[in-house]
Amino acid sequence: MNFNKTRLVKCLILISSIYIYGCSTITEMPHYIAINTIDFTKYTARGFQITPESYMGQYESIALFQAILYPRIFHANDTITYSYYDPKIPESDFWTIEHIRVSELIDSVYRYTSKLGANAIVNFKADVVTRANGDILYGCYQISGFAIKKLVKNPRSPDSTQ
Repeated sequence: MNFNKTRLVKCLILISSIYIYGCSTITEMPHYIAINTIDFTKYTARGFQITPESYMGQYESIALFQAILYPRIFHANDTITYSYYDPKIPESDFWTIEHIRVSELIDSVYRYTSKLGANAIVNFKADVVTRANGDILYGCYQISGFAIKKLVKNPRSPDSTQ
């Protein structure tokens, strides 16, 4: 019976330590509005359309694509020297993740598909995808779509001159 009490005590200690370490503190969060946009106006000004919609007019298929922008992840090892004769001693040892922009990825896809002859990307989709490198979680931008060459204006579009 002594064995069961010891086992019970160990189990209770384990459960209570998991409970204590597993609890997180809730902090206040301010009220805010976040508006995120992807601006396509510079492509539109060049006669290149990017839309999440389908195209109903006549077109030539150019390419179905998916592109992912991965940030640079690099090891930062800052050092300090305590005196001229002492060797450098590591002050911090951490990883740095590069800040990336979805516009960089869209620019790359625009240049690539334009060279192939496309003047539009339809069924456009943009996502943020989480990846892991060891213990480090980081975000990537992923875009996909269908590059086409529009042959005639869409008869349903408001800018049609029919």
